Amino acid sequence: MVEIFLDEAPPMSFKIASLPTVGIRNKQDALQKLFYHVLVRGIDGENETGRAALPRKLQIWKDAEEEGSDSLLVADLDDKLKQAASSRFDNKLHIDFVSCVDSKVNLFLQLADLLSASANRILNQAGVKRNHKTEFAEFVLEKVGVDKSFSPNDKIGDMVAHISL
Repeated sequence: MVEIFLDEAPPMSFKIASLPTVGIRNKQDALQKLFYHVLVRGIDGENETGRAALPRKLQIWKDAEEEGSDSLLVADLDDKLKQAASSRFDNKLHIDFVSCVDSKVNLFLQLADLLSASANRILNQAGVKRNHKTEFAEFVLEKVGVDKSFSPNDKIGDMVAHISL
């Protein structure tokens, strides 16, 4: 299914973000802040390469998790991204909406879940026994053009970039 979807899907782009957790007390807060940085750096990268040059309208879909924290994340992202659209992107970026939806009803979010789980498995494979999950992770990353030895801040093909803060 993954292979068929990637071969037939419209052009898309994935960003893999990693952040050392040493010294971070509130991992949920850090993850929420990371969303903004991944989006802004992703927009920069897509604009610089011409893959998705500005001006552009952007819709942001995030996998729904917990109603309260999702509501805060959506409000914060919407506000910060609209500020960045004005100040950083010279009003050439229009934020259409930021929304949380259940990945069960969104094939793109399901694919993003597979990609993030695969990247997580490869990035954190120290001490993990190689098994079918490792093989699947390698398969998914290979299909989107990621070498399993990827390192932070790599531009990995047209579809994926790994950003490390």
